[in-house]
Amino acid sequence: MTVAVFLGLMGEGYAYENLPAMRKLTQTQVLDHIFELAPPSRLDELCMTREKLDNWAQLAWQLKVIAHDYNPEGRVKQMDVFYTGPLIGLVKAKTMEERKGFIGMWDDFVDDVSYYEVEGTHRTLISPPYLVGFWKVFKRVMDERGL
Repeated sequence: MTVAVFLGLMGEGYAYENLPAMRKLTQTQVLDHIFELAPPSRLDELCMTREKLDNWAQLAWQLKVIAHDYNPEGRVKQMDVFYTGPLIGLVKAKTMEERKGFIGMWDDFVDDVSYYEVEGTHRTLISPPYLVGFWKVFKRVMDERGL
């Protein structure tokens, strides 16, 4: 369902409301549900098929599995981090302490790290209506870096 939200096949609110019920279904049933809900024009725009969506979902799951066991090490000179709030996407980091507790761990691995809050959620920050705002912040930061 996360991939479906990210691709604009269903709304984030709907996904969160229905997640408990979807967890009780088979993967085939979840795909059926997504394709029943998804706007046909969006499916056509993406040339999305059940097989492709299933492949993307499997990839997203494996990335989550890999991230679970990931232990960063070493240092880099510089990094720009664009954030919107906790990964769950429903609660923004409202204070510096919350932000540091969530993504501030990069401070231990980067000599010069800069954080930029953007609108949206983890899953929607590069989708309408947040894409333009993200692009403005991203472009400004890249221009400042001379990139």
